[in-house]
Amino acid sequence: MTPKHMKKMAISALALGAASAAVIFGSFASWTAQTANPGNSITTGTLTMTNSKPAAAVFTATGIKPGDTNGSTVVVTNSGSTPMSTVKLTQGTITNTVGTDLTLKIHDDTTNRCIWPTQAAGACAAFGVWDGSATLTNFNVQGTGGTSTWAAAEAHTFTASWDFALAAANATQSKAAAFGLTWDGAQ
Repeated sequence: MTPKHMKKMAISALALGAASAAVIFGSFASWTAQTANPGNSITTGTLTMTNSKPAAAVFTATGIKPGDTNGSTVVVTNSGSTPMSTVKLTQGTITNTVGTDLTLKIHDDTTNRCIWPTQAAGACAAFGVWDGSATLTNFNVQGTGGTSTWAAAEAHTFTASWDFALAAANATQSKAAAFGLTWDGAQ
C-alpha cells in the first residue's frame, strides 16, 4: 500500500469514527421531557333500595268495623351510591271481598305529595276506592328536588291510610282485603 492510500484510509477511518460519535453522543444534546398518569381505575356505583319494614306489611288491621280509619308509615331509602332517575310504586295483586267500602290513600310525607288516589301536591284530599277496579301501577314518586331523581341516601316517609265506610253494608262482615306494595328504583 502506498502512503497516499494509507493516508486516504486513515482519513476515511477518522471520518467514520467522527460520524459514529456524532450519532451516539449527539442524542444527549437534545432536550427531552416526560410525564405519566399511572394507576387509572374505574369503579361502578350501586343501586339499592331499603325500607323500614322489609318483607312485612305496612299495616295490618283486624276486627275493623264501619267508620274505622287508620294507617301506618314506611320509610323507603335509596341506600345505594348512585342516584335513582325514577322511583315507582306499584300495588301487587289485590284480593278484596270487602268491596268499595274499603278505601285507601298514600301520602309522601317527605315531599308533601299525595301518591294515591290522585297525584298532587299537598295532602290527599280524599280516600280512593281500593277494590281492585283501580290499580296503583308505576306511580312516579318525586325526589326531594322536585324531579323524579332520588339522590344517593335520599329517604322518604310514606303514610298509607285506610278507611272503612261508616255506611258499610251488613254483608261486609267477616270479609278481607290483602295486597302488596312494591317500590321500584331505576337509574
